[in-house]
Amino acid sequence: MSVYIQGRGVCSPVGLTLRQNLASLSESFTNFTELDSLPIGRILDEIPGLESRLCKELPRSAQLGLLVSAEALKSSQDRLSLLNRHECAVVAGSSRGAADLLELSYSSWKSGERISPKTSPLTTSGILSSSVSREHGLHGPGFTISSACSTGLHTVGIASMMIRLGHCGQAMVLSSESCITSFTLNMLKQARVYGKGICDEFPCRPWSDQSNGMILSEGAGAIYLTNERGAYPICAIAGYGAATERVSLTGVSDGGTALVEAMGKACKDAGVLPADIDVVVGHGSGTLRGDFGEIAACNSFFEGCVPPVCVHKWMTGHMLGASSLYSLIVATELFDFPKLPRHPYAYHRDLISSDSIDLDQCNNILCLSLGFGGNAAAIILTRC
Repeated sequence: MSVYIQGRGVCSPVGLTLRQNLASLSESFTNFTELDSLPIGRILDEIPGLESRLCKELPRSAQLGLLVSAEALKSSQDRLSLLNRHECAVVAGSSRGAADLLELSYSSWKSGERISPKTSPLTTSGILSSSVSREHGLHGPGFTISSACSTGLHTVGIASMMIRLGHCGQAMVLSSESCITSFTLNMLKQARVYGKGICDEFPCRPWSDQSNGMILSEGAGAIYLTNERGAYPICAIAGYGAATERVSLTGVSDGGTALVEAMGKACKDAGVLPADIDVVVGHGSGTLRGDFGEIAACNSFFEGCVPPVCVHKWMTGHMLGASSLYSLIVATELFDFPKLPRHPYAYHRDLISSDSIDLDQCNNILCLSLGFGGNAAAIILTRC
């Protein structure tokens, strides 16, 4: 059974809609600010659609989830007329969940203030899926998963399997992250993965010899999946693969062993060969060790003939669990507009280009992600 993407929605520091983010990508626009003298990517615009009191009380990750899921449903209306609210599942993901509200509530409690009786339900990870289900009246199964920075691709893989197995016919898939706090920044700094400061317009430089570390960001992405092709499907989810390796809590092996295995599983699931892949959308965290392991994995899997590569975190920063789904959504544009965007900071790496690249046609796109704990995931998108 095929699974089709019918709607998309994203938000990031460079825009609150997919169109705004695509425009920023083509214009090489970044929007980084600072917190505690460290570069961050924060959404500075007011989030629309939060008029109700309950929406305003939600943790920011859930608010961003409502924003992108609404865009995904709206954009699907031209492609699929029938939304079966009783059959539509909600598969959500977040690495840190309601970190902002949880930290604020704990601080209030420690200072002797009375915390809200809603604190417990509002700070569970499940609030991300339940708030989207409630807001859009979706009555199918709903849950939230967390698998560090690979969360976004895992949500897509799990939702696709549910549809293939007949557990649901439709699914709203989303990943959202908003945990820009001094505590989180300090954790990442102590883990020695954080960027060392804003050096210029592009403080995050993934897959570059000038990799400077990751930049924490906030944002979200959502896709609406169905088992119906409809009139104008965006593309199909063809393959999913995942694997885990035992290296360290934060690192990836020099050869990217788990990522090689995940790519192999995704290709087997999709029924394609490495030579059939037209574009790779990389994880590209911007850390030296992470980028090195990912590049080594790609060279190994493609036997030195790596297809054109695109990475996005130089523009948005690292949205942790939401990053890979964001990258997947942006990658879907390549089916209609096969022009690989430029990497404006890239001067010394052969696998990415500082100029945009015209592609003949995209038929198969491989999306990658790596996460703390040694987990890796891969998704293959196919032209319909």
